[in-house]
Amino acid sequence: MQRWPLYFLFVFTLLMLLFTLSRIAFYFLFITTDVPSQVFTLGFDFDIMAASYLCLPPFLIFILTMLVSERKKNILRIVIHALTVFTCLSVILLLIADLPWFDFFHSRITTSALLWVQDFGQSLRFIFSVNKFIPFMIVLILLSALIVFLLGKVRNKYLIVPGKNQLRITIPVLLVFSAILFYGMRGTRVKRPPGMKDAFFSNNGTFNQMSLNPVFTWFDSFSLFKINFFEDDSLAIHTARQQLEINDSSGNFPIARKEFNESKSQKPNIILILMEGMSMDMTGLIPGGRNLTPFLDSLADENLFFSQCYSAGIHTCNGVFAALYGMPALMAKHPFADISSQSLHFYGLPQLLKEHGYYNSYFIAHYEEFDNNGYFLPRNGIDKIYSQKDYPASETENVWGVSDEFLLSFALQNIDSLSRIKQPFFSTILTISTHPPQSMPSHTAFKASANDVIDQVYQYADYALAEFFNMAKSKSWYKNTLFILAGDHGINLPSVYEAPLSHNHIPLIAITADTMYSHTRIDYPVMQTDIVPLTMQLAGFSFLNYTLAANPLHSPRPYIYFSQDNRLCIMDSRLLLVINKYGSEVMYNLSSGKSTNILQSHQADALRMKQYAYAMLQTLQWMISEKKTGIGK
Repeated sequence: MQRWPLYFLFVFTLLMLLFTLSRIAFYFLFITTDVPSQVFTLGFDFDIMAASYLCLPPFLIFILTMLVSERKKNILRIVIHALTVFTCLSVILLLIADLPWFDFFHSRITTSALLWVQDFGQSLRFIFSVNKFIPFMIVLILLSALIVFLLGKVRNKYLIVPGKNQLRITIPVLLVFSAILFYGMRGTRVKRPPGMKDAFFSNNGTFNQMSLNPVFTWFDSFSLFKINFFEDDSLAIHTARQQLEINDSSGNFPIARKEFNESKSQKPNIILILMEGMSMDMTGLIPGGRNLTPFLDSLADENLFFSQCYSAGIHTCNGVFAALYGMPALMAKHPFADISSQSLHFYGLPQLLKEHGYYNSYFIAHYEEFDNNGYFLPRNGIDKIYSQKDYPASETENVWGVSDEFLLSFALQNIDSLSRIKQPFFSTILTISTHPPQSMPSHTAFKASANDVIDQVYQYADYALAEFFNMAKSKSWYKNTLFILAGDHGINLPSVYEAPLSHNHIPLIAITADTMYSHTRIDYPVMQTDIVPLTMQLAGFSFLNYTLAANPLHSPRPYIYFSQDNRLCIMDSRLLLVINKYGSEVMYNLSSGKSTNILQSHQADALRMKQYAYAMLQTLQWMISEKKTGIGK
């Protein structure tokens, strides 16, 4: 009797069990309505395909064992067993990370998670601090121990390599098993295996995501989002120059252009506050907002407010890169840690202001090693980073460090010290308290009125911001200080669109002593990158612009664009075009608020939108590859 097929059948069944458990957990955590049957049939196809591919490597090694000596057969049996154990445990790790990943990014897990591989410990603490996922994680961890035990038992009993005298029986069984395995690699389909395009069968993005298999999305995402809309980079650069209205010859730096400011700068101090996860949906500044930030809303009403600002991406590193260095997000790439960009110099606000005599400081709640801040930012104009190493250990609130209240107070004290040396300063403060897993800090007198903990932390963040401004107003340097406030990105909330706009729609507020900008609201779309020329404009400086940013006061864009890792979004005040990495495209009419795909009747609009966004992104891609990111003096 051929016993070895039972070993591989057992491994295959284990994998299918894990995938089924994962999909059940997904259903109970994220689905609130009836699910179309296609979710499950398509999901079954993806699961079979993933399980078959995962079984293939140990199966191929098993075939090899029949061609070697008896002594080597035992060694290869151990290799097969070790590989299957490693495969099962790797799958469990992916499944553990997949659910919190989806909760935060509205996407099944991809290699974007590798953006934080150097911060693995911090990321793991985050995953295990989200309470609602803990029961599922405990089940998977216990299942891991059981799987290792059972695989050992099954190996000893069934993973027996046939001897030479059994080959006549083994070869037909081998062929049949091979045919079944290779058929499984096509799902249950005859013509072609299921692909990413098949998953986008519905206007409901959550249904589409539920049908996917996390192992499949992980390996599929190793292929990059293709930014090669223009066959030649020179055509992309030419188009970007046209869109940015660059007419002069700029030599080695084709997007460099002089930005003139007629006013004489008084060299105001500049404070940039990037607010963690501050989506417009959490404010009272848009219809349907949650009204959790009354103080922030009052700042928007009284000052220069951009109501249609969108973050470059859905990660903090994208927001910092855009706000400080005026560059958009290249999908699913970490600008501070990607091998192609981490060692380059970017000519953004820190360097521009340093040339005018500014001292540049940066305040974060956690350790500076996270996101590679400690390496990238000092190389690019930041003089001093204040991080968790500078704060009392007793003030640490959670896995992300100190609270907003402490961070803003600490920053204020250091800024006050800087003001005494009569040198203008540029300080960036990156808040954290609204970052998942949300919890109210213990070191605060603030009492939230909301019942939901997520709403509570947004109320708290607003309170901490109000306390900061109340204290700052008593300082001698306050009146000569330009404040810029923006979200680093938004948050994932339910949406009628495949791409939740709440994940990128952020407030942008400028507080300046110039009364001409008081009570000024601008409602056309702008990009987070545009903080760079906006700040230089309001500070009164002319400068050489090496960025892809446009001054939102002088040069409104025809379109804006932003990343959601595997999705590129392009929009104007009427239309939203969502381009999925896997080739699907959908266009929505924003005024209708419906999920109807109107792409077929707006092909000309779609082409113009793609030409604009891809020209910018392909130009940035070229700038990075050619090391033309901005030191061009």
